[in-house]
Amino acid sequence: MPNTSQVASIVDRIKTDGARIATDLKALAQAEVKPAVAHAGKGGGMFGAAGYLALNAVSLLFLAGAGAFTLLWSGPVGLGMVLSVVLGLISMALVLLVIAAVLAVVGKKEIDQVKAPEATIAEAKATVAALKTSAAEGKTVVTNNALAAKTIRQARRALD
Repeated sequence: MPNTSQVASIVDRIKTDGARIATDLKALAQAEVKPAVAHAGKGGGMFGAAGYLALNAVSLLFLAGAGAFTLLWSGPVGLGMVLSVVLGLISMALVLLVIAAVLAVVGKKEIDQVKAPEATIAEAKATVAALKTSAAEGKTVVTNNALAAKTIRQARRALD
């Protein structure tokens, strides 16, 4: 049967190994998740910019529509100036929509690069399985040692 110093040594090693495993899992998770978070941030920012520019384009299209209705109501008087204002607003709205489309495509590529931290998940599952196995084995060893100690005590009593 192991003596007290051996048990203390085993417990100390378990504590040290447990802390090392936790530190290593944390480092693995950080290394795996950090690039994914960067891509998600860039993609999200680009989607936000695309949405903002698309809203501005829609606002300009509304202004262009208002200018077109103004053109219809004002008749042929001042046609050149009003028409140029409408065409300018439409041109700007189209430019903003093209920029928004480019940002949305680039943002989608960034978002598609986000992956789950597969190695961290697999390592955590393996660690849990190993701990369960070790605990079951430890329980078996303790039970067997207790039975052996009981048998030895009974045998000593019988001899005395």
